[in-house]
Amino acid sequence: MSTDRAASNTAAVDQLSPQDIQGVLSGNQKSLHTFCLRVIPLYRGVAYARLTLLNQYSRAKQEDLVQSLMEATLREDIVRKWNPALGLLSTYLRVFAKRRAQDVLESKAVRSCEKLMEEAELAAASDKVEPEESLSAEDLMLWKQLQKEILASPDREYVELFQLHFRQGYSPEEIAERFGKDVQTIYKRIQRMRKDVLSLRDRLLQK
Repeated sequence: MSTDRAASNTAAVDQLSPQDIQGVLSGNQKSLHTFCLRVIPLYRGVAYARLTLLNQYSRAKQEDLVQSLMEATLREDIVRKWNPALGLLSTYLRVFAKRRAQDVLESKAVRSCEKLMEEAELAAASDKVEPEESLSAEDLMLWKQLQKEILASPDREYVELFQLHFRQGYSPEEIAERFGKDVQTIYKRIQRMRKDVLSLRDRLLQK
């Protein structure tokens, strides 16, 4: 986004009159419409910057994130919490949008990674080597990257545990018997592996 357009978006928000703001607070439909028309371009800029930083930008994702930000702004009555004495409305909304966008994207990434692990276990249990049908192409690519990193570990027992549980569908009890270890130890290792996968996901998404 150009500097001129960003400045224009900021100015449009700060030109909202006290009557417009009061109308938003009271739920006046005309004021809400004006407010949304002014704020949405500002949020588009925040969404574009955040998604680009994560190498996840697409127009659809940008609009989805803007919608989430706008819904949160209205649902949580964010404007009511603004103190004009502490700064411009555009600055206040930009800070809110940046923080909320980060929360939204992080929670989606967590859900995506949890889904990847669940799908991998289900796929293995149904004699598939890889999860397929219910994952998006983007999620499949992330899952393949995760596997590649894990399978490169020098800890061969760690790799075998990943292969047996997440790719071949072996239960913790079966793995414990195979390794000759206490089942509680295997449960703990699987839980630790899940945490490792989440940490690895964060690294991959930040590249």
